[in-house]
Amino acid sequence: MSNVSTIETKRETIGEGTIVTLKTGGPSMVVSERTAEKFHCHWHMENGEILEAWLPANVLKVKP
Repeated sequence: MSNVSTIETKRETIGEGTIVTLKTGGPSMVVSERTAEKFHCHWHMENGEILEAWLPANVLKVKP
């Protein structure tokens, strides 16, 4: 299976409201928007600060 197929499958399973994390670890994030290539994720720090970023599908995994 090629990387393109893996990324395509991931795009189909990640939608608004999905809880994800970086493949390398880190906090749980909620997807609020998506485009064909990236996902807009929000998460909060221990001090309550809310952060956000647009991230590509190949760096994310769905949190079980």
